[in-house]
Amino acid sequence: DDFAALTVYEYLVGLVIASPGLLLLGIAMTDAAAGDLMIVRNVLGFKESGKEVVYMDHPTEAGGVVFVR
Repeated sequence: DDFAALTVYEYLVGLVIASPGLLLLGIAMTDAAAGDLMIVRNVLGFKESGKEVVYMDHPTEAGGVVFVR
């Protein structure tokens, strides 16, 4: 995920150049990307032998729905 890589980059640059603003921005963006990374981990870890698998966001709650045919 490019967004996750970008947030870590901002965090590291903020550490290297000792910029509190950039460091806090990197921390906040990394925190925001954590949910996306958890979804990617769950999707990649799902093992199914069906011919068609569709992953969708759940329409009313946090998380996702997997349809297998």
